[in-house]
Amino acid sequence: TTISSSKASNLKSTIPIPSASVVGEETGFRAPTTESLAKPSAVETAIQQRQLRQEQQLKQKSAVTIQSIYRAYRSNNCLLEEQASLLSQRLKDLETLRNLILQKTNVEYVPPPATATVLARQLLFLTKSIPWKRGDGTMNTQTMLHNPSDDAHRLQQTLQYVLLPGIIGKDDDLDPILTWMDDSRGRMRLMELLRLCFVTLATKTVHSSKVFVAIESFLKVVMGISANSPARSSIVEQCRVILPTIYSSDTVYSPPPIAEKMKPDTLPYSSTGSPLDIIHILRYQLLFGCGKPIPNDAEKRRESCIPSKQREKNDVLFRLTLDATQSAGAGVERRRLQSQFVSNILMVPLLTWKISIDCVSKLLVPDSTTHRSSPVFLAMLKSFVQQHAEALSAGMIASTLPSCDVPMTSCPATPTQSLLANIVQIGRICPSLNGSDPSKIYYPDASFFFDSIATLVDAVPLGTFSSRGSAVEWISTANGHHTPIVLSPLVTDQCKLLLVDSFVRNLFDCAIDDEALGTASVLRTKNDKDLKLEKDMEEVATASATSLAASEAMVDRNKSFWKSSKWARKLSSSMTKVFSNENTDASKNRSRSSVDGGQGMLIDTSSVSKKLAHGGPHDRSVTNAFLTEDKVKEYAAITNAEKAATPALYSSELLLSLCRVYAIVLARWNGIGHDDIVAGTRWENPRNEDRKARATSKADPLTHMLLNVLCFST
Repeated sequence: TTISSSKASNLKSTIPIPSASVVGEETGFRAPTTESLAKPSAVETAIQQRQLRQEQQLKQKSAVTIQSIYRAYRSNNCLLEEQASLLSQRLKDLETLRNLILQKTNVEYVPPPATATVLARQLLFLTKSIPWKRGDGTMNTQTMLHNPSDDAHRLQQTLQYVLLPGIIGKDDDLDPILTWMDDSRGRMRLMELLRLCFVTLATKTVHSSKVFVAIESFLKVVMGISANSPARSSIVEQCRVILPTIYSSDTVYSPPPIAEKMKPDTLPYSSTGSPLDIIHILRYQLLFGCGKPIPNDAEKRRESCIPSKQREKNDVLFRLTLDATQSAGAGVERRRLQSQFVSNILMVPLLTWKISIDCVSKLLVPDSTTHRSSPVFLAMLKSFVQQHAEALSAGMIASTLPSCDVPMTSCPATPTQSLLANIVQIGRICPSLNGSDPSKIYYPDASFFFDSIATLVDAVPLGTFSSRGSAVEWISTANGHHTPIVLSPLVTDQCKLLLVDSFVRNLFDCAIDDEALGTASVLRTKNDKDLKLEKDMEEVATASATSLAASEAMVDRNKSFWKSSKWARKLSSSMTKVFSNENTDASKNRSRSSVDGGQGMLIDTSSVSKKLAHGGPHDRSVTNAFLTEDKVKEYAAITNAEKAATPALYSSELLLSLCRVYAIVLARWNGIGHDDIVAGTRWENPRNEDRKARATSKADPLTHMLLNVLCFST
């Protein structure tokens, strides 16, 4: 009997098998050999053959799939090359015909709408990706340039020689886009043409200035922001949908988050049917046009880290977005767009490096909608304040700035830091705000500008004005841990321009007018309280600190200190809020009566400064109360006649605003960090001596300057 190999192996392992000779002698039968035991059974043979057939079928199916994909890819490429060659030849012939007609008759040739529609559809076909099916069964296509240089050149010819002549012409029958407005397919074709323009501007390998000029001219015409020849009203109304005006006043506009694993060449607005938002497109271009919001070589190369062609693309989108925002109708729509421009564009880090100086100067052009034509960026700041008055009054300016698409792990600067750096740089070159020429400064606008800066200075991280080589900000992760992020020194350096000595001196020179403030008469006039205070100070000056402390220590311990001590009574009566955090009606009445009694008109912010200096919870009721909607309306209530009569009409509001800004700097940084202040020399103690045992040999330059201005100049 034949024994299977598996059974034979089991028998070998358990039962000793005698030799073949012994078995033959005893039983007369011959034992099976090793070859017969190792021979596979018919079942195993069938299983092996079945597996072999399955492998062959799988290989054949894979080969067929690969061949079909390749055949589809090759056929699509052949079709694209054929259509591209055909479109290029048609556009070349059309350009030749146009030049001949222009040379002979000096008349611009306008292609018929049917011809323009065919050429536009062919161009859109060549700039679409090959459709692929999603998991849910829907088809997805994206706008892309297969051959960037050739596709961009064909787009330029289509816009310049096919579409624009009919759009800006006076004959409605020759306007090709006007015929597209009759059906949904035509309107979708127009949206895809706009998408193609934005994708072309975002393509890194497109460097032709002629392409940029053609795209900008076309977009200005169809959006109705071209002063010479805007498109028809129906076309302009259709193209205005790219402006994000659908958000309510109580909603903070925030762009969608950018996926970290998104392909480098994939744009969030390139998918067919996705919404077009020109503010979001500009924001994405400024943030990720060079790869990262702050390029890796920015600290070494400075402004040169932004390529010139990339800056040229940014300029085109920036001018389009700014003009579209400013051309919006007055009222709520315009205010929302201006507010979104501030919160999404003006807070982009290194903004003044990513656009040219010509675009920066467009922010300084007078705004035609304001009474005195304030600078455009200042009018935008006022709209931003009006839109978020409640959040700003509560000290929550960070909540009004979007940060979901720019986490600090990819951009080592907070939104408040970036916004402060940008508006400081823009304000420093604005003649009506920087104080370089006292005859050009406008005090209400300058006061509002520095009130806005005061809110940002109170909200930026402590590392912003630190004298340390590197400042760190801690962020919380999803698992509850905290991760240190080194703040960008470039953004902090731009913020520190607020504290440049010449800039501060020019501002206070304009803010302080001895004749208007009556400084000389105030210093010459002394009332009884002033004389008594001088006498008390002379008495204290004659006594040493030790004897003064000993005399106070001899006071009866049973009596209340604030009732028995002479100096404590004076402090308690005149500076109650220093020692009390409760804003009761009685304290308000006492402070009001003290003001009426001639003790000065300065606002008592000592409790706020005390909390800021000791790092406690911030009471922003004083530092942010000025940025309310009522304050903005007060600035706007100044009549046009008053502004036109004397452009440099003096107002003490600017002095108070400047004092507020730099007092917050002193309270936050010189209070917590001791000598940790801008340009301050850090004290080193190699012998580990007690720090409190030694006084500083030299006053901090910034503290010295600010105290001189705040205390003695007034």
